[in-house]
Amino acid sequence: MPDNATSKPGHNTNRPELKAPGMAQLLPALTAGGCNAIIIISVEISFAAMIFSGSISSFISRGTGILLLGTFLIGLVTALKSSHPNSVGLVQDAPVAILAAPLAGIAASMGPVQGGGTAVFYTLVFAMASSSLIVGLLMLLMARFKLGNLVRFIPYPVIGGFLAGIGWLLLKGGIGVMAQAPTSLGALGGLFAQATMIKWLPGMGFALVLFWMLRKWSHFLILPGMVLGGILLFFAGLKLTGTSFSQAEALGWFLGPFPKGALWKPIPLSALGQVRWDLILSMGLPMITIFVIASISLLLNASGLELSSKTDIDLNREIKTAGFANLLASLAGSPSGYMTMSLSALSHKLSPGNRLSGIFLTCMLGIALILGPSIVSVFPRPLAGSMLVLIGIDMVWDWAWTSRTRLPLTDYAMILVILVVIAAFGFLQGVGLGIVIAVVLFVVNYSQISIIRAVTSGRHFQSNVERSVPQRWILDRQGDQLLIFKLQGFIFFGTANQLRTRIQDKVAAKGKSRIQYLIFDFSKVSGCDSSAMNSFERMLQFADTQNISLVFVNVAPGITARFNTAGLQGKHLHILPDLDQGMEWCENQMLKAAASSSRKDQVLDATFDQMVQALDQMEAFESLVQEMAPYLDKQPIIPAHPLVHDEQASPGIYLIESGQVALLLETEEKLQLRLQTTGKGSVIETSSDLSRQGIYVIGATKGNALFLSAEKLTQLEKEAPELATQLFKLMVQGLSDRLSRSHALIRDFS
Repeated sequence: MPDNATSKPGHNTNRPELKAPGMAQLLPALTAGGCNAIIIISVEISFAAMIFSGSISSFISRGTGILLLGTFLIGLVTALKSSHPNSVGLVQDAPVAILAAPLAGIAASMGPVQGGGTAVFYTLVFAMASSSLIVGLLMLLMARFKLGNLVRFIPYPVIGGFLAGIGWLLLKGGIGVMAQAPTSLGALGGLFAQATMIKWLPGMGFALVLFWMLRKWSHFLILPGMVLGGILLFFAGLKLTGTSFSQAEALGWFLGPFPKGALWKPIPLSALGQVRWDLILSMGLPMITIFVIASISLLLNASGLELSSKTDIDLNREIKTAGFANLLASLAGSPSGYMTMSLSALSHKLSPGNRLSGIFLTCMLGIALILGPSIVSVFPRPLAGSMLVLIGIDMVWDWAWTSRTRLPLTDYAMILVILVVIAAFGFLQGVGLGIVIAVVLFVVNYSQISIIRAVTSGRHFQSNVERSVPQRWILDRQGDQLLIFKLQGFIFFGTANQLRTRIQDKVAAKGKSRIQYLIFDFSKVSGCDSSAMNSFERMLQFADTQNISLVFVNVAPGITARFNTAGLQGKHLHILPDLDQGMEWCENQMLKAAASSSRKDQVLDATFDQMVQALDQMEAFESLVQEMAPYLDKQPIIPAHPLVHDEQASPGIYLIESGQVALLLETEEKLQLRLQTTGKGSVIETSSDLSRQGIYVIGATKGNALFLSAEKLTQLEKEAPELATQLFKLMVQGLSDRLSRSHALIRDFS
């Protein structure tokens, strides 16, 4: 049954408890089971007529038995094992619609006369069984790895196009069942011949009236009542026209005549020798398509039932249940099936929280199987076709018309394109085109998203290495020679080419004050494809011609492996662990180039006042340290050794007397990031929280540090408050410098 619910499913497993059977539960369960049985039997007869039509129409009786037995097994497993007590499972419309065309092709290629026609029948049955087997196994595999949400990665308009196409196939199949004539585009003229129109127009009119009534009113008795009323009206018409049953049967108004015997008969082992396995193997793609559509439809139906019944449903359990049900259905030779939302909602409305409704439904299907062909032989052909037309119109209307108000124009246009291709060329062609369109639109839309998260220059962002006043002046003046690009997202050929074009434009815009260093930060890059390597190679070629150094930092191992596989290397390419080390390398190159130039006097003149100020600050620091000597404990600084051990991480202040230390941050991934490198005159406050935050201090060069403990600081504040004030001023000055640098960084990287 067509169910087009689109709400998101939940993942909890709270389910209504099975009520103790009693009269209050038995009567609603019988009513729900009876209403659903009438609908399901008429629908499955219609499906059998759609599959076994034309030259193999003599097998409609056995085909109906196969579909009813498949529905019996699927319904029983669903009723007993579903996470929702009112779930109803049956052989569904989408698998039948997808199978109909390739099965007709198999019958046409074999010819109805081989083996008295039984070879064709057995081949078709094993083809249907194989599709259910594949669907069942793949669904169990999905449930095993809890992949219930995987199908949500398929674009919504592609799903809509698929379902609209299935609706078209059902609509066309229903007309074919009624007209007993081809429904291809080339045979449309024959459908409008007077003798043929009489066969399908009444059923079409009945389907349209029923479609209108179901859209206008939602009472649960409308559909079963109209089916029974349609049968009575048909026989009343025969009575009024004086047409006997045998005459109507000869004119093709019934699905019969059928041979006597049970609707379903076991397939003998000797049938294996008559099966054309090569033709079944050629149906691999349609079978995989059935699995994809069945999985999507099952999840959508479960979502709709969850919403309508306000009951949580376990999606992975539903997939597992459908998997087992389809394995059993394959033993009967039936097409695949799964939960239907509409009939499940009807069961919930009539008998909420009661599994007996599903059990009674399967019992009635079993009775229909036992009664044999008598049920099928008296079923009017126009009514069977009208059920297919009704389902088809409902699906086409929902996806090809109603969806226009809730989807963007491009998504709605994609649905229409897929529908037209399916109608004109076939289901698989429409499916393939839909996937291609979705991929192209994704690539186009994603390539419009910039992979450049932020851009700044070396003037505003520098490494955490403490520099002298002349060095800072040089880096400030020459900082525009360095650009830093923070990248983001997934890099592929479209976005990589966008990056290369942006770089070339930046370099061209600089003119004489040219760029010499480009740093690319990959810390927010999730990955890249092999096609992006071509853009990086061209970028490196451009850097070689312009004598620009490319520095890649924070490159994940997977991306580094792609660089190595592509042979991306050269004298102008440098890959360093993190952004701070990349900045330090570029700054060292700029300072080295400045030292070899003839601008030393200019640097000294420009920084004279700042150097005097720095000397005054250093003199004040040395004087402060000398006066605080009684309160300080000397500790040597050893390169690569911790200055503060975890067991010594007591609150206090370190004053760096000589040498350099580095503050490091250890991330959850055990990566060490340098926060700052500082030297003589610096003040570092420590506490017991440092190790818990993953921050520790190590020696960078040899030297000495002076430690002021928290107890000595308290003593200093009492005995020499003026010295404590000078210390605090020094700490505030250092904090102010760090805040100024952070503000520039936030401004450029926000």
